[in-house]
Amino acid sequence: MKMPLISVIVPIYNAEKYIERCVNSILLQTYDNIEVILVDDGSRDLSGSICEELYARDSRIKVIHQSNGGVTSARVAGLNISNGDFVTFVDADDRLLKSALSDLYENMLCDVDLVISDSYCTQKVSREIYVKDLLDNRISWCVWGKLFRRELFGPLISSISREFNIGEDLLMQLFIARKINNKVLYVSDKVYDFIGCQESATNTRTWSVTYEQNFIDEIKKQTNLYLGNYREPMFHLEMRSLKGLIVNSVHIDYTDIWFKKLLVESNDMTLSMEEKILLNVRNTLVARLLLAIKEVIWRIRKS
Repeated sequence: MKMPLISVIVPIYNAEKYIERCVNSILLQTYDNIEVILVDDGSRDLSGSICEELYARDSRIKVIHQSNGGVTSARVAGLNISNGDFVTFVDADDRLLKSALSDLYENMLCDVDLVISDSYCTQKVSREIYVKDLLDNRISWCVWGKLFRRELFGPLISSISREFNIGEDLLMQLFIARKINNKVLYVSDKVYDFIGCQESATNTRTWSVTYEQNFIDEIKKQTNLYLGNYREPMFHLEMRSLKGLIVNSVHIDYTDIWFKKLLVESNDMTLSMEEKILLNVRNTLVARLLLAIKEVIWRIRKS
């Protein structure tokens, strides 16, 4: 019996050094009923030409060339021409372990809508737990290392906001969470080899208060309108944003309405030591120093 088709979507931007290694790891999978969709997102190097060379070698490969629109735009473009019963994503500078797709598909047979690898446990969870774990950062925000039923990506997928180049994977997962009817399966197995490159968006990130506030507002819109009330995990997510800003030497205006709102909300929350430092030390430099000391102590105790 022929196995269901899996669409593997690879967004590509200036990844000429890594594309062939990445694509070979997909083509050599033990699960072979696949289509590989390479989306060249306006690359300025030889990525587009390499994609065409790979396309000429293997009939399972499709190629899209588009103007640079960001990784979400590239993934949506790939989804729009995909034919698979299931979908997974691979970043162009990473690679799949050889049995990745076989392992993911085998777990999908447990009557679930989504399989998440490299998780903190192996169990089925509800949509509500999945969303809470995303917001709490207990499972990865990344869309790679996961296998999705195609039905989760409805026609409205193109309406996902594309103004965010950091955290966009979280927004995509919150969007598809609306469509989850069955359980989500967490598995501890590793299927994905994250390598990353120095040119990636994560490694070149610029922190700003405005970006963090806009990003959090978008998350709240997604969760409150469609998924329910996640007040406590949202609070802790905002605190992680505040920590990121302080650790990266961004000036915090402690009279700002955002900070005052966090102070009020903290009265109903159980705070970690780190969160107490962030809220009570109203000096960015001192807070950064205390956080660094706490990190050193944690590492010493762990070793």
